[in-house]
Amino acid sequence: MRRIFFAFCFLFCFLQISESFAETVKYYQKVSSRLKYITVNINNVPLEMVFDTGASHIVLNSEGIKKLGIAKFGRRLKGESANGSVESYSFIAESVRVGSIELKDVEIHYVPKSAMNLLGGTFLSNFDYFVSERTGAITFFPFTDAQPQVKDQYLFFHINEKGKQN
Repeated sequence: MRRIFFAFCFLFCFLQISESFAETVKYYQKVSSRLKYITVNINNVPLEMVFDTGASHIVLNSEGIKKLGIAKFGRRLKGESANGSVESYSFIAESVRVGSIELKDVEIHYVPKSAMNLLGGTFLSNFDYFVSERTGAITFFPFTDAQPQVKDQYLFFHINEKGKQN
């Protein structure tokens, strides 16, 4: 019972504190698709991307690369995807922005055989996020430091990976 109380308090306090740091963006879905699409600005160029929690990287297809005007790449890579082996080429984007959240110097993979642009782990690993099916929105919560702290009159407790309060 005590754990449930602390978990509830944590969630309530976290949401109260985080709302001033959080960024909420609307997503849209195409007909007969459960995929969630959001607009992501890479080097100030808006691209339609799939919010993909299963992708380890930000992945661009040929259309996305053309829109950005990228002609030179860093490394050539071989890897695995849900569809098998893939060849990709990496480059560093000056900025990746979703709403008002911006990351600088982000590695992006160009996968010529990809049908879609994917917003994956290279971006998502910097945030906790909440997907609201009811409102059609994704809220990003940037990571904060790991110490209990008081902000905006709310107490925030960091819960470690094993669910124990620090």
